[in-house]
Amino acid sequence: MTGPLRRAAYLAFVCALICFACNKTASAIQPTAHGLSPHGGWLSVDYLMWWTRGAALPPLVSTSSEIVPRPVAGVMGQPTTRVLFGDERIGGTLRSGIRVDAGVWFDPAQSCGLEFDFLRLETNSEFFRGTSDGDPILARPFVDATTGQQAAELVAYPGFVRGDIQVATRSPGLWGWGLAYRKCLRCCRQPSVDYSTRTDWLLGYRHLRVDDGVRIYEELSSPLFLAGTTLAIEDRFSTQNSFHGFEFGLVRTERYRRLELEYGARIALGWNRASVRIDGDTTINSPGLPPQVTDGGFLALGSNSGRYVDTNFGAVLQIGTNLVYHVTDRLGLRMGYTFIYWPGLYRAGDQIDTTVNPNLLPPPILPLVGLRRPEARLTDGDFWAQGLNLGLEIRF
Repeated sequence: MTGPLRRAAYLAFVCALICFACNKTASAIQPTAHGLSPHGGWLSVDYLMWWTRGAALPPLVSTSSEIVPRPVAGVMGQPTTRVLFGDERIGGTLRSGIRVDAGVWFDPAQSCGLEFDFLRLETNSEFFRGTSDGDPILARPFVDATTGQQAAELVAYPGFVRGDIQVATRSPGLWGWGLAYRKCLRCCRQPSVDYSTRTDWLLGYRHLRVDDGVRIYEELSSPLFLAGTTLAIEDRFSTQNSFHGFEFGLVRTERYRRLELEYGARIALGWNRASVRIDGDTTINSPGLPPQVTDGGFLALGSNSGRYVDTNFGAVLQIGTNLVYHVTDRLGLRMGYTFIYWPGLYRAGDQIDTTVNPNLLPPPILPLVGLRRPEARLTDGDFWAQGLNLGLEIRF
């Protein structure tokens, strides 16, 4: 069984256990024909305070704590080298968002209905910029594919090169929507203690999307160049992930007087479609001449550039709970927690291969000597989003 299938089977098993437990709890109460609310529909709007799993980045920009010989300047593993950007997970900070839930019951007994939900998290961006005339040293660390040793491309070094380097990461955030048919399994009212309970099952459609990207840009000038000449190098990595699937779930609701607690679990089984795009270019700007643009940057070369698409079976698990205080029969204040787990996502940082064959740098030296690196890694990983929500609920 492949990795995505194993993860999907595990999620299905966990969801089945939760659903079984909810159903056993509900079966202890005798069913009646009454629902929890005399109203025929609902609308809730929540403000989200969520975290997502950060995207991993390799070391992209380094420096040396002192002026060292050029061959070891900014090279990983050297005692004087430290990473300025990368070599960590980024983008896992708190994000704001919005979620809207709405639904309508088809009959007065509220035995079945239709619900719709939409959520959106804000964009998360991180930016790094380093500029130097040579001191401090700026470098881009890599592994030389021809030797297998750590090396560095110098962006700034005294008397050799001056430069500016920028790294921008951007994630448009998680967004998605779902539409589900909702059916009552069991419900009960105990008027003597003003207590109600209800368990519903759901069957519907779920769509989610996560995109992100990494852009690395450097501009160099050197005494070795013709006067006024600059060299601009740019690498771009981006991914798009879409999930489409059928969703199943159970939702349990308990109400005591003005307090209502809702909790449940859902699992969606369907297809992940991921698109990975890698490209780069090198531009020589010389006074009095048009820019000379060549395909290929530094980490995006002819060996890995292109657009790659992967479609595979996937699953998304969602668990959550909400506590509602009903100010009136129609208006309630909500707070809750949600956790979403989505395995098999492609993140832009995971696609960066920092092993480079210098013979492939533009213009490439052919016939090629050594490995064709960097390569398109096409690496996936697990993604999660979780957090709190505060909002209002209206019943009509």
